[in-house]
Amino acid sequence: MKTVPTNRHRGFTIVELAVICSAVSLLLLSLPAIQSAHDAARNTACK
Repeated sequence: MKTVPTNRHRGFTIVELAVICSAVSLLLLSLPAIQSAHDAARNTACK
């Protein structure tokens, strides 16, 4: 009969939290660049 471990780890580790934080910060930092490129493309299309 197989036993089920009772002390399963269900939280995040420090490395996982660091990866998540870095991914979110990269996305937030790239938003202004994406927005400005979108605006420039719109202005070019309108001209």
